[in-house]
Amino acid sequence: MLDLLAWVFFFVVVVACAAVLSGLLTGLVFGAVHLLRRSRR
Repeated sequence: MLDLLAWVFFFVVVVACAAVLSGLLTGLVFGAVHLLRRSRR
């Protein structure tokens, strides 16, 4: 039972880290695109 809880906790932590990283990456991409569009004009 404890092993199962440890696996669930590990899975939740990995999913949370992946979500945060993907959010940061999308934010950086949108920011870069916005700056490129602004500098072109």
